[in-house]
Amino acid sequence: MTAHTASILSKLTHTTSLCLGLLTMAQISTHASTHISEVSEHSLDLVSIADNHAVIDNSGNNHDRRRFRPTDDTRPIPPTPLTAGSRGGSCNVEEEPTEFTALGPRSIAELTTQVRPEFSWYVSPSEEGAQLQFRLMQIDENGQLLSLVNTKSFIAQAGFMSYQPPSEATPLEVGKDYLWQVVITCSSDDLLMSTLPIRVVTPSAELTAQLSTATTNAERAIIYGSAGLWYDALAQVMSSTAPDDRTIRAGLLQDLAVVEEEDNQEISTILLAIIEQTDDR
Repeated sequence: MTAHTASILSKLTHTTSLCLGLLTMAQISTHASTHISEVSEHSLDLVSIADNHAVIDNSGNNHDRRRFRPTDDTRPIPPTPLTAGSRGGSCNVEEEPTEFTALGPRSIAELTTQVRPEFSWYVSPSEEGAQLQFRLMQIDENGQLLSLVNTKSFIAQAGFMSYQPPSEATPLEVGKDYLWQVVITCSSDDLLMSTLPIRVVTPSAELTAQLSTATTNAERAIIYGSAGLWYDALAQVMSSTAPDDRTIRAGLLQDLAVVEEEDNQEISTILLAIIEQTDDR
């Protein structure tokens, strides 16, 4: 994905409330606009995180400790006006932008092997109790919106939130590109929006073999992450309270922060702030 499609912040403004119904594709595109806000520095240091990803044993071998390793052989998902929206400030105009964001890569291809993948995002305390809507949309090879695939309404809860479409929901197609989006309604004419692309791929024989030997969620998360399958890796540990799983989750977010540092410094900083706030280190 290009830096153009990895713009950091997006805020929608429209004259009708989401409480009255789902915005049409035309309304979404027409009313989408982006803005960039300053984000305060946080104590976690990306350089130290990157250094910690490699450890040398007594034999001199270099072991990669990254939980998420993007692959280089995937075509970027085509840009669309909606992928300019990574995060959207705060519902309280007097507050600094919050850490509300969809959890996933911006600067690289976002992959899953699941036809009904689990989607996760983070909500700040200031947005708790607001109306929140999840949307899943198909796009064509030029990044144009084709159809609405799935939608689900929630009441925003502070912290991590996740949604996996049910078995009766329309499955995603292998090789097709999609957008998923979470929108928080602050007021009748003020929204926060975070949008990411996603693509379904066929698991390799090697991946399938590795997964067949895994016995824990943490092991499966590491296997998926090593194959560059962000959504599959995160889903294994997203909702777990087990210490090992929480550690893997933090590692995935840290690795994603490193990946996004060059093209999306603000998103990188947000991810590190989320780790601090959830005490997952």
